[in-house]
Amino acid sequence: MRASVVKTNVMERVLAQTYLGNAREDEGLAKRVGQAIAAGLCLEVEIGRSDRTKGRILTRTASGQPVGLMKDRDWQLREGDVLETVQGHLVLVHVEAQPLMALRFSPNAHNHPTALVQLGHTLGNQHWPITVRGDVVYVEMVATQAQMEKVVNEMAIALKIKGLKVSFEAKPVEDAVEFLHHHAHTAHAH
Repeated sequence: MRASVVKTNVMERVLAQTYLGNAREDEGLAKRVGQAIAAGLCLEVEIGRSDRTKGRILTRTASGQPVGLMKDRDWQLREGDVLETVQGHLVLVHVEAQPLMALRFSPNAHNHPTALVQLGHTLGNQHWPITVRGDVVYVEMVATQAQMEKVVNEMAIALKIKGLKVSFEAKPVEDAVEFLHHHAHTAHAH
């Protein structure tokens, strides 16, 4: 997160509720934000992905200054959105990147399809949501990187999966991976 300082009392709570637009889409606004940053009249805050739709968000700058954001719940904040405070300062919104585990398989490894299906089944039994984009299996971060990598590597060894590369990525919000969290068990009458 970028450090930013606004010329106000150090820990004074700032309230921003006037939406000005998105600096990534409006060149004039981007220029205004740049000038405000240079003049010390712009706060930069990072919000969580799940906070984007909330009507009231309490966040902090990198320096710890509290900032309250107020908006209607019928729209969500995006990377680059700019709000204005009652004092006339700008607040530039950053949305945290989505942490993911990425599984890639060497095309020359010739893994048995059953082993790959078993890997997916085992990830599902861990309740680790997955999605596939192209030739990459993305796994939602539900534990630490070390824990998840250990489990996947142990499964790969047990299932004799070759050529598996485990990496960790942070996707910006505009490229976020969506996971279905629907997990239903149904009983079938026989």
